[in-house]
Amino acid sequence: MRIERTGAATAKAVITGNELRRAGLTASDLLNGSAAALPLISEMAEKAFPEGGRQRISVEIYPAKWGGCFFIMTRNRSAERLCKMIITAYSADSIIELCRRISELRISCPESSLVGGKDHLRLIACLPEEMLLLEGSFETRIVPADDNTLAKLSEHDRTIIPKNAVALLAKLSHGTGCGSHIALEEI
Repeated sequence: MRIERTGAATAKAVITGNELRRAGLTASDLLNGSAAALPLISEMAEKAFPEGGRQRISVEIYPAKWGGCFFIMTRNRSAERLCKMIITAYSADSIIELCRRISELRISCPESSLVGGKDHLRLIACLPEEMLLLEGSFETRIVPADDNTLAKLSEHDRTIIPKNAVALLAKLSHGTGCGSHIALEEI
């Protein structure tokens, strides 16, 4: 059995026909969700996500021509509590790096937006609460958003990217130093 993490919330695995036979199972036991196959599937999920905790893991199983199976396991992040946050950065590099980190964690933020003023950028996004712990890691200030704060932002800051800002910024290449400062001033 070979298990490989492909992301913070995803993993893939392969089990050969010989390994199935040694476990007293067949590919069809796995594909049909047989009770005898559940311990093996649970073991694979525990090895794929050893950090544990209360989480739901969905497992997709595909038969292989050589008698084994391929598995794709996804940890369900929907159980995490999301809250709207305002992330303020004073350089484009900081906001881009944070967006890359969010993207690496496979956190979907389709309603995220980027706003800015003369000397700052603000990312507004619904993120898991533990993202508040990243404050300072990317030279940013992260605070929960409330209606009053969002109203003040709409009065003073200009919208730069109205939707899906995290995905767009995570894909940007960027320089350092003066280039970021100039780009920020041009926005």
